[in-house]
Amino acid sequence: MRLVALAVALVLVAAHGTAAAYPEFQFSTGTARCSACHYSPVGGGLINDYGRDEAATTISGAGDGRFLHGAVEPPAWFALGGDIRVATLGKRVREGTEAAVFPMQVDLYARLARGGLSANATVGVLEAIREPAPLSERIGSREHYVLYEAEAKTWYARAGRFYPTFGLRLPDHTAYVRRFTGLHSLEESYAISGGLVRDRWEVHATLVTPLEVHPRVGRHGWGAAVQLERLTGEETGSWAIQAKTQQNDGALETWFGGTWKRWLESSDLLFAVEANAGITRIDGIPLIGRAVAYGTVHYRPGKRWGIALGAHYFDADLRLVDNDRVAAETRFAWFPRAHFEISALVRGSTVARELGRGDLLGMLQLHYYL
Repeated sequence: MRLVALAVALVLVAAHGTAAAYPEFQFSTGTARCSACHYSPVGGGLINDYGRDEAATTISGAGDGRFLHGAVEPPAWFALGGDIRVATLGKRVREGTEAAVFPMQVDLYARLARGGLSANATVGVLEAIREPAPLSERIGSREHYVLYEAEAKTWYARAGRFYPTFGLRLPDHTAYVRRFTGLHSLEESYAISGGLVRDRWEVHATLVTPLEVHPRVGRHGWGAAVQLERLTGEETGSWAIQAKTQQNDGALETWFGGTWKRWLESSDLLFAVEANAGITRIDGIPLIGRAVAYGTVHYRPGKRWGIALGAHYFDADLRLVDNDRVAAETRFAWFPRAHFEISALVRGSTVARELGRGDLLGMLQLHYYL
């Protein structure tokens, strides 16, 4: 049971949702916006025809990136895709070492479109590594929405279940800036959002509702989020300011901060940083101040592979001494051919900078997308 709980808490359905993308491909592939490769206006999820071509010719450098390797050609109004991941996990804690091999993700994506209007859904196996349950309880849709996007892609509106646009769109849901800000695994909420996109900037606003549906995980109260992002240089970087607030069982949690990204083509390095300050208001007690941050440098020398170093920081209550969490990690990804990825992660973390209160995590993933 302890092993199952560990695996669920760390890695259930990683790399998912509209907030999930590979930020190292922004700028380094010559594309300034994630929406160039994804149907979603904020990136993540099902990739479009251009994204499939990039996956074959720019990212992996070999193979056919089309759906099912080109064996089936869906009509223009219908798009399909999917992600399958198998992972092996090892973690060393004070009590010893634990390990597991399990299916991390089995998701299918579908999009029906006519003109600028589209219906988008993700259906997959949820809670795949928990104790056995009827299949009807393990199949669900963590993301589904109706989207209208202007033909010139200058504005959009959507309604349904998805993550609000906030922060770096990281594939790792255990990253502190996702895990502790309401963007953890299966925390998608029903919401209404809209955005404006111009040559050098874009703004996204989301109204979050308390509507709930299986699986109910995390925060599902009234809330809102806004993010303004501006491209810098010759579209080789960006900065953003952002804010997010949401009610949660009698508490009101608010985060505000920003992101910064910069691609240095001469050295094949991408730098990305996110930092947020948080305030939690609970009736009858003083305000609780919080802080969370993430930084990474990613080395991507051309096609097929990349390696990164990253650091995480979180303090759940700034009033307390020795309450912070710090983690450092290294990540490696290899794309031998279109549709295939092998990635590895090693992360060490501490509590109050005491190694004895931390842990060491290692994970290997095999990923195939349809």
